[in-house]
Amino acid sequence: MYGNQYYSNLRAPFAPSEVNLVLLFESPPDSGRYFYDPNGKTTEPLFSAVMKLLRWNPVTKAEGLELLRDTGIILLDATYQQVNNMSDVQRREIMRSEYEQLEERLPDAPILIGMVKVLDAVGQRLKDEGYEVLNNRVRVPFPSNGNQKKFHTMASRLLEGEKRHDHIHKP
Repeated sequence: MYGNQYYSNLRAPFAPSEVNLVLLFESPPDSGRYFYDPNGKTTEPLFSAVMKLLRWNPVTKAEGLELLRDTGIILLDATYQQVNNMSDVQRREIMRSEYEQLEERLPDAPILIGMVKVLDAVGQRLKDEGYEVLNNRVRVPFPSNGNQKKFHTMASRLLEGEKRHDHIHKP
């Protein structure tokens, strides 16, 4: 639907100058509700889950995105191709084939992979290449389809276990 530049342009105003944490997910959804679209709603599932994880309650989506930026947190996608309606095999193949493009976008910061499919596709390669992947063997599910509580519990434990809350408090 949209290309890499479209998503990069939406994220750019909210990209932190110094990154303390990368939240790595799969791809922009084909619904058009992109995480970094400031005109979206705070109730969008991924945005809402990330805000709950960080214990924030912004009034607007733009406010929440500004808090992420000011705290040094960035959300990246393993691919910009909308893969949510593809088979698991196709998804993994696309994420693996676009690994170099992902690596170009990755800052030197701890990574929390917030989706099992992403962990399976690129998690081991990230670890092998020296990235600090917080969920080494913890398979954090995407926060939808009844997995919101499980996502929150598992991701919170990973952040607390790595003492990352020092880096993600409100500025």
